[in-house]
Amino acid sequence: MSITIRCVTLRDLDALADIDRKLWTRNGIDGFTRTHHRAWLEVNPEWFLLAECRGSIVGYTYNQLVHFDPDDLSSYTSCDGATDQSFTRRTHDPRGNGLYGITIGSTMRGAGRALNEALYDKMREVSLRYHLGAPRLPGFGSYMERVENEVGGRATLDFERECALFYAHRCVRLAGARTWPVCPPELRLDLPDVTQPDPVLNWHLWRPEVGLLGVRASYFRDPPSRNYSALTCHDRKLDQPDSGC
Repeated sequence: MSITIRCVTLRDLDALADIDRKLWTRNGIDGFTRTHHRAWLEVNPEWFLLAECRGSIVGYTYNQLVHFDPDDLSSYTSCDGATDQSFTRRTHDPRGNGLYGITIGSTMRGAGRALNEALYDKMREVSLRYHLGAPRLPGFGSYMERVENEVGGRATLDFERECALFYAHRCVRLAGARTWPVCPPELRLDLPDVTQPDPVLNWHLWRPEVGLLGVRASYFRDPPSRNYSALTCHDRKLDQPDSGC
């Protein structure tokens, strides 16, 4: 079935709210509101895209423009701080060199990939270099339950953070993906092996130019992830032949 990508308009907002309810709210995760959607139309409608199939909206994404320096991640300690509580009015930079993905979701197989391809095509057209993501880690919660069963108790916050970094590195390895030089190295911990890539992080690592920047605790509320998020970045320059890592 053919999937088409177009910009969001006011008449689409009810359908987007329905997608948010299906993907986030019913799973105990803070979704986005119509107020967010209206702000996005006001701030950066060019990068507010939806996927449509046979007249039905089956996914959408919104991205703000940012000026990204891979050696300075100080702006990415919380989702609220990096995105103006997801409204993007104060954090969107029209002169930016890259995109920061606020959200991407779909209710149909292939729609998310089609949205990403459309984003990357538009990035090439306007010479944007970076695309940042903050994928949730829904497999981490169940992994930590295995860890805590072995150690016989609830992990301390410091130990949990070490486990989250270990988990992300192992997932990157399973995906055959890369890490950026600024990413803290994998810790040598005696932990259960990670045998399955995290489903969301794995999806975000679908291109070889995407790499792990690090892991953030309490980035946003997401119980299955224990509120942890990975930071990832696609460098469009790495699309070029003979480019470095």
